[in-house]
Amino acid sequence: MQAAVVPSLEEKHGYRVVWTDSWPSGGAPLAQLIHELYRALDLGGPPASAAPLDALDLAIDLADQRSERPILIYLDQLEQTLYAGRDPAELDALLEAVDHLARRPTLDLHVVLALREDYLGRFRDRARRYKRLLEHSFRLGPLTVREMTSAVCRAAQGGEPPRRWPEDAVRALMLQVRVPGQASSEDAEVQAVFGQIDAQEAPRRRDERLPHPRAAPDSPPRGLQGVLQGICGLRALARPCPLV
Repeated sequence: MQAAVVPSLEEKHGYRVVWTDSWPSGGAPLAQLIHELYRALDLGGPPASAAPLDALDLAIDLADQRSERPILIYLDQLEQTLYAGRDPAELDALLEAVDHLARRPTLDLHVVLALREDYLGRFRDRARRYKRLLEHSFRLGPLTVREMTSAVCRAAQGGEPPRRWPEDAVRALMLQVRVPGQASSEDAEVQAVFGQIDAQEAPRRRDERLPHPRAAPDSPPRGLQGVLQGICGLRALARPCPLV
């Protein structure tokens, strides 16, 4: 989504994107959604006296008045709201608000909820009152080495500032985290947890340099340590990508 789908919706279809993927403890997820909605749509701050659902409605109404471009609200990594120690009422309030948005008679408003598959059962249990939110769910299948290589490189290139990671080095790293037992080819599936680490590290830490740059090793150790060592090598090789 981050590396390909969302940029395509913005560039080719003119979507206005409201996107958040961090739900820190100590902050109410619904309040965070409202803040991000107003910020991303350049609406100023939400009314201090407005109830949460009223603030959401006002934001969408104002955005519709400004432009006919469709809106995508993309809430990623929602498993964070299910971590131990989180107040269950926080997620309940967020789900109620998202369901409220989904019921609006607005054709050009789209809401996507994303979370790790191992939290899906707990999420479904919490969201069972909101059938509309579960009607159109889908599972993202495993990505191949070829697909993950492309996604990681695009994520780095789409950062600020843009960085271009050597595709052959990224491919070599992805091959090291392929599903055990699969052939060493671009058609092999990538273990999602390790591949996700790479995809997240690409845009977030693209500026880090090592005192002694080195290429990603040909045969780094398998597992998390190998992934992290390979990332360090890629960071050292990263170079600015000219804007066109």
